[in-house]
Amino acid sequence: MRKRTIITGGSGIIGRRLSAELIAAGHEVIILSRTPATARPVSGVRAVGWDARTAEGWGELAEGAYAIINLAGENIGSEGLIPLPGTWSKERKQRIMHSRRDAGQAVVAAVEAAREKPRVVVQMSGIDYYPSGNVVMTEESQRGRQFLADVVADYWEPSTAPVEALGVRRVITRMAPLLHRETCLLYTSDAADERSSVDLGGRRIIKKKKHERDGAVVSNEERNTSTRRQNEHRERRTAEDNI
Repeated sequence: MRKRTIITGGSGIIGRRLSAELIAAGHEVIILSRTPATARPVSGVRAVGWDARTAEGWGELAEGAYAIINLAGENIGSEGLIPLPGTWSKERKQRIMHSRRDAGQAVVAAVEAAREKPRVVVQMSGIDYYPSGNVVMTEESQRGRQFLADVVADYWEPSTAPVEALGVRRVITRMAPLLHRETCLLYTSDAADERSSVDLGGRRIIKKKKHERDGAVVSNEERNTSTRRQNEHRERRTAEDNI
């Protein structure tokens, strides 16, 4: 029997790539979407509707599931850009916070109702948990006090914590910002090194290109285009030097 894995918010960039990886590994993959008819799941993946607040209409799928991966939450970006700190409206902040809390509580409700519990709940989170600073952070490091730290520490991560009392293993993944042309424009230039930085409202963010399996997606097409342009750049420099 195939392992059933449920992904909330699975129609996004990370969810689609993760779905493909799990299908290739032999899993049965179900994504939860508020608009399943237009979710565009990868081949072999089933899209099921949910309201992102309760277990209604999908909770029975948690019965005997292998894993629930909770990626759901209001996008913090807008039209391909990550806003500068302090530019979210009060209403947008409420949606960012409450969408994460509500989705996590829906996962907990499904786990509570299941007689055979999922083996693991994977809770998405972010490195905004930590304060700004040019130091190495660990799981024991103190949390930050900026808005996104509040989102992560007070809403997102705690939202699924009750499953642990139900005997279900919970894994929290604090991911770096997603660098992808479909989600933001904070991408290194074609001729840039593998490691670069950008200043966001006084916060210096170090960016390192990663494979999309690590959560920061760089598609094959992008990598090939970037490599080609870097080679063209080097060739132009060489030609100029020889003049």
